[in-house]
Amino acid sequence: MDSVEWFASATDLCRAMDWLRRNTDQGEAAGLRGALSIQRGLAISEERFPWVGFKGGSEPGVINLTHLLRSAEGEWFAVVATWNDAERTLDDAAFASLVQRAMFVLGETAASPRE
Repeated sequence: MDSVEWFASATDLCRAMDWLRRNTDQGEAAGLRGALSIQRGLAISEERFPWVGFKGGSEPGVINLTHLLRSAEGEWFAVVATWNDAERTLDDAAFASLVQRAMFVLGETAASPRE
């Protein structure tokens, strides 16, 4: 994992998702946005986030969940979670549960009235 994996930071992945958000809303690139939304990744509230784009992956010692979300109010969010550990087996289910909880909190916050 120290020499083969890509080394994109969470910031890099958020920038990539933001680029996709800004550049795939119409025209030929719209198919890419559609492909990104085929799989939601986690059980994310369809009421709070009607549109979810997802790209993730895992192998021993590495897991990544990267989401682009549009709230029911039309706000956009990028959420990136990555865990690497070359020494131990990762608990994918525990990791996914933590990220899913973060998405729930984000959904509650996004739906809250703003002053």
